[in-house]
Amino acid sequence: MDAQTLTSLVAMTVTGAVGVSGVLINLRNRTDKDILERASRRTMALQMLSDEELALQKVREECRSFQILVEAHRDRLEGTYESLKSTADRVVIESKELLSQVQEKRKHLEPKIRTLSADEIEDVIASAYHGKMMADAQLFKTTKSKADTIRIYIPTANPD
Repeated sequence: MDAQTLTSLVAMTVTGAVGVSGVLINLRNRTDKDILERASRRTMALQMLSDEELALQKVREECRSFQILVEAHRDRLEGTYESLKSTADRVVIESKELLSQVQEKRKHLEPKIRTLSADEIEDVIASAYHGKMMADAQLFKTTKSKADTIRIYIPTANPD
C-alpha cells in the first residue's frame, strides 16, 4: 500500500467517524430536546389543571358569599328573597359540582400524564384552558350579580 492510498483511507475513516459522531450528537440532542418538550407540555398541562381548579375554587367561594349575603339579609329582601335564595343555592351546588369534576379529572390524569401522547397532552391543556376561561367568566357573572343584589336590594350595605 502506498502512502497516498493510506492517507486517503485514513482521511475517509476520520471523515466517516466525524460524520457518525455528528449524527449521534444530533440524535442525542434531538432526543434531549424531545424529552424536554414533553416534560414542558406535561408541566403545562398540570399547571393549567391547577389554574382551572383555582378559578373554580374562587367561583365556589364567591357563590357561597352570595348565598350568605342573601341569607343574612332575608328581612330586607322581602318578596325577592325566595328567588334570590333559590338562585344562590343553585349556583353554590353547581360550583361545587364543577370543582369536584376538575379535581376528579386532575386526580385521574396526574398519575398517567407521563404516558400520554403529545396530542393527548395538548388536549388536556386546551380543555383546562377552556375550563379556566369559563370559570373566570362565571366568577365575573357571580361577582356582578352579588354587587347588583347589594346595590338594588340592600342599598345600605357597602359592596366593597
